[in-house]
Amino acid sequence: LMPLCASTDLTMKQAMTYEHTRAMAREVVREGLAVGAALGYFYGEGALEQALRYLDGGGDHKPSMWVDLQHVTHTEIEYINGKICGLGRMFKGLDVSANRYLTSTIVTMEIAAGIREPGDVPDYLIHHD
Repeated sequence: LMPLCASTDLTMKQAMTYEHTRAMAREVVREGLAVGAALGYFYGEGALEQALRYLDGGGDHKPSMWVDLQHVTHTEIEYINGKICGLGRMFKGLDVSANRYLTSTIVTMEIAAGIREPGDVPDYLIHHD
């Protein structure tokens, strides 16, 4: 939820309440689970729904990534959603487009805020064939 909330100025509760942002959160988690499965991890039947139930309890506050952007400091985007993008590239046909979109959005926000240099964009955001 961090990049979704940070890029939309929503609390975690709001992001999980609105139908369209909940759908995006679901897709981000689904992609992460798919990358995990491709790497040989199995989180059990119903892992997606279990993760969404966990996120439902996120609370009515802004996540740390939002706070980082407000304090004009680097976020952890490359170590979370960016990692899913990077690992997803190892597997032909594995869709990580929701994670790529949110990662790109946060990287762009970092550039706009002067936190990151314009040329400091992860390769997986530029070359993702």
